Amino acid sequence: MKRFLTALLVVAAMPLSLGAAPPPRILSLLLENSTGKYRVTVDGEGTDCALSVELVGPAMKRRFLLKFVGGGFVYARPLHGSGDRLVTVWESGVGLRVAVFTLGPSRVKTVLDEWSIVEPDILQCDNATDCAILYDEKEFSGQEWLPAKAKIYEWDGKTYALVRSVSYGERFKALNQLESKPRKK
Repeated sequence: MKRFLTALLVVAAMPLSLGAAPPPRILSLLLENSTGKYRVTVDGEGTDCALSVELVGPAMKRRFLLKFVGGGFVYARPLHGSGDRLVTVWESGVGLRVAVFTLGPSRVKTVLDEWSIVEPDILQCDNATDCAILYDEKEFSGQEWLPAKAKIYEWDGKTYALVRSVSYGERFKALNQLESKPRKK
């Protein structure tokens, strides 16, 4: 009788594991830039979501380039409509994970992967470069919690590099100083 019950449990459990439904699709984008067309998808639920990027060639043939597991998905969007960089934001128990990717025909490269306690600001600065402001630490200001520090990252053509870390109230002043700084050509 014991062998029969064990066999019954194994057989009864098999269809459940074999017939598991794929995770739901949350996002599907087709981005195009000078290097090609890219299909960006996010699949999952809750805090178990994954981003995939595929290069889409002639006759809709696809070549897989990236799978990125980020946590709870918040959003993904191309940066400034150019399609060469993709900004993604993921929710976590302690804040937001900000990941930025460059899209190229041979690979997708992570150029920023940092944490922020509130939604980041990714701006096109006056000096024709991009800056990302991510926020760190919190302080209570009478009625609400606000970020205490701002980390300013600047796009150097290959990656985002941390250039300044300032108090939350000084972030725009620091950004203005950065924008007025002469650039090497």
